[in-house]
Amino acid sequence: MNWYARFTYQFLHISIWHLLINMWSFWGITTTYKIRIWHLVTAYFISASPFFYGDIPTVGLSGMCFSLMGIIWYQVLHTKLYHCWIIGFIFIGFLFPGTAARLHLYCYGIGFIIGWLNKPVKYETGD
Repeated sequence: MNWYARFTYQFLHISIWHLLINMWSFWGITTTYKIRIWHLVTAYFISASPFFYGDIPTVGLSGMCFSLMGIIWYQVLHTKLYHCWIIGFIFIGFLFPGTAARLHLYCYGIGFIIGWLNKPVKYETGD
C-alpha cells in the first residue's frame, strides 16, 4: 500500500450506501458527544495505523467511527449496554464477508484503551 493511500482511504467508499452509513455514524457520534479535536486526530491515526492490518486494502470511515466510539465510552450514561451494542455490531461485521470487522475490533479496542487512560478523574470532597 502506498504511504498516501494509508492516510486517505477513509475518504473513499465502495457505494453510496457505504458512504451514507459511515456519514450517519460519524455525524451521530460527533453531534451527540463532546468530541474535541484531539479525539478526531487520535481516531484518524488509530484507523490509519499500519501495525494492525499491514497491506490489507480497506476503504471507508468506519475504522475512525469505531475509534471515536472507543475513545468517548466514558461519556455514555449506560456504559455496559453501550459496550454490548458495540461488540454486537462488531460481531455482526464478522458474519458479512467483505466487512473490515478485524479493523473495527482493533480500532474500538485501541480507542477504548486511550479513552480509559484519558478518562477524567472524579474527586470526592470531604464535606
